[in-house]
Amino acid sequence: MTSSTSIFPTWEPRFRRRHRNPLIEERPELVNEQPYEDGWLIVVSVADGASLDGLMDAAAYRSFVEQAEH
Repeated sequence: MTSSTSIFPTWEPRFRRRHRNPLIEERPELVNEQPYEDGWLIVVSVADGASLDGLMDAAAYRSFVEQAEH
């Protein structure tokens, strides 16, 4: 994973990467411009559906970020 200040690998044993988006290598701006269309990064499979129970959807994450900013 890359951020503006660091580069580090991510490893999550409950998920397995299946595909990566080849468009991102040619047009990395798609991640910001079209995150829900052509800007996706990877497709994963989930070993255990219960692993998803604690994850936030887009609306919950947006609310979380807005609360953290105040």
